[in-house]
Amino acid sequence: AVRTTSTSGHTITKGTVDGSTNIQKSTLTIDTTTLSSLVASSPVTYKCSAKSTLYPDSEASSYKNLEVTFLTFGLIAKNSEVLKGTQATISCEVTGLTKALDSVIWKKPISGDVITHDV
Repeated sequence: AVRTTSTSGHTITKGTVDGSTNIQKSTLTIDTTTLSSLVASSPVTYKCSAKSTLYPDSEASSYKNLEVTFLTFGLIAKNSEVLKGTQATISCEVTGLTKALDSVIWKKPISGDVITHDV
């Protein structure tokens, strides 16, 4: 089962390993209220890190910056555009995996506060 957690305007899905590619993709969905509070057309940086509890002595990976500019329009969305008043989803892919990660951690832009852990 894919675990999903919601907290403070964000929903995180841990994802599962794709056996054919050995990639696990975690997604972070930003709700409409949180998305509307971000400055339009200005880049924000979310951060993603991963850790496996299968190997408890292993450290979490260093955080990977995901710089995102959300462009919102009142027209029909295509590609990665987001309609005004709707939510947005960004993803973090971890490659080369043979086992599922036990933790995918996301950090908020600006404050750097952790959105979730152990998802």
